[in-house]
Amino acid sequence: MLENLTFYLILVIITVLLVMLAKKIKVAYPVLLVLAGLGISFIPDTPKIHIEPELIFFIFLPPLLYEAAWATSWKELWRWRFCSNRLEPKGKIHNCKWHLLLFRYDLHALFIVPVW
Repeated sequence: MLENLTFYLILVIITVLLVMLAKKIKVAYPVLLVLAGLGISFIPDTPKIHIEPELIFFIFLPPLLYEAAWATSWKELWRWRFCSNRLEPKGKIHNCKWHLLLFRYDLHALFIVPVW
């Protein structure tokens, strides 16, 4: 962990600079972060970063959801409510049909399907 500390600090600085650049050029910052991550991945001899999947849910996801909740425009949400209300039940029904079919014929062994 400590041997890669400078690499982690450089990543944090790059992230902050990219977010500031995204605000300045009025582009969504996730777009620049993805492009920077793609570019960094092609640099040879970069240290491998291994993150446990559970940590994503506990460390990274809550701040992203919190920020997205504050950035949501109530006008836009109210304007598109009919569209989302029409599409959501159909998707749920379609998803339930597939799960019932897979459970009935025990096809979960053939596919990687999350079972909730």
